[in-house]
Amino acid sequence: MSKRHRQAIIKDIIKNGHIGTQEALQAELLKQGIDVTQSTLSRDIRELSVEKRRDRNRRFYFVLPEQIQRINDLEQLQILMTENVSSITKIQFVVVVKMRMEMANVLGAILDHGIFDEIVGTLAGSDTLVVFCRDEYASVQLCKRWEKWVPNIQY
Repeated sequence: MSKRHRQAIIKDIIKNGHIGTQEALQAELLKQGIDVTQSTLSRDIRELSVEKRRDRNRRFYFVLPEQIQRINDLEQLQILMTENVSSITKIQFVVVVKMRMEMANVLGAILDHGIFDEIVGTLAGSDTLVVFCRDEYASVQLCKRWEKWVPNIQY
């Protein structure tokens, strides 16, 4: 097996799992028929620029560079919504977010990074953000994601 192929499989495992140790990653590779030494795995991890992050339960897990911006955006989004959003109203495929003055542009900019597949685009005023979703089902899914951060959501 080529190094490129092995590293592609490592990336897939990290993207799709919650792997926190090299031993766990090595075991996942072995399940796929790839027997790799710890030193080779360490080299692969370094070459792929894999980092470790902590989850909400304070456990470590591996992340790829392309996942880090999304994680940072989600963390920033959660804080922003928890502290600034007063209400969310879903109207068919549109979600209207009411918030503190001058914060709608900030929230819109974060959402426009593409962290949620449900969102097509946003339109911001000073205290209102209109979020356009792919369809009505997507708007429901988006509101369900946000329920844990903003309890005042109207469907």
